[in-house]
Amino acid sequence: MIIKSKLNMDLQNPGSTPIIHAVQCDSHSRVLEIALSDGGRSFRFPEHCRIIVRYRKSDGTGGEYDTLPDGTSAWSVTGNKLTLTLTHQIFTAPGAVSLSVSLIAGDAQLSLFPIMIYVDAAAFSQVAKSENYFYVTGFLPAPENAKIGQYLRIKSIDDHGRITGTESMDAPVDGDFQSPAVMLTEDTTGVHITVKNPDGSLSSASVRHGANGRDGIDGDDGAAGKDGQDGADGITP
Repeated sequence: MIIKSKLNMDLQNPGSTPIIHAVQCDSHSRVLEIALSDGGRSFRFPEHCRIIVRYRKSDGTGGEYDTLPDGTSAWSVTGNKLTLTLTHQIFTAPGAVSLSVSLIAGDAQLSLFPIMIYVDAAAFSQVAKSENYFYVTGFLPAPENAKIGQYLRIKSIDDHGRITGTESMDAPVDGDFQSPAVMLTEDTTGVHITVKNPDGSLSSASVRHGANGRDGIDGDDGAAGKDGQDGADGITP
């Protein structure tokens, strides 16, 4: 049960702002398909390009994401068409939602022109809570003035258990560190993760190194080398 809204957008000509209508509490059912052009020519997505969706709702909450709550990607590219799945949090507050999409390739960022989504109020009182939704894979901004070799302490966690803020700290002394905190160590057996919970208890997990594989079989003998040159004749006494 997917409703796909198709848009055409020229990156050199904004035209009128696209408006999409939806209803409060829609979820897992709204998809945007944006056909991009560059001055009338079909747009070519850069190699290794990443897509990030950013939005702001009428109640002031908003978000930034490239991944859906189930861990799957929120976008895909086919030719010059970009397909985006709109997260459920976009539809939790009635009113206008401003949505933008950014293409990121290395240090370069190219943003599409804004898209407006108008969310009509639901006709029932039990609606999903409107909150921020940040879920960008591979990004956890380093704290200001953080240095290589320092540890990251968890500063804040959202209602879904995702880390939303960190701060730097010096290496713990004798394994004692502030709460809540994450410490990573590595030895010959693998990588070990230790988390100190707010109640003081410790949780740990390990990624073990696998056993060494068996030695491979001996290779075939190489081809015989060329015969060397004859030596010079000796002197007859």
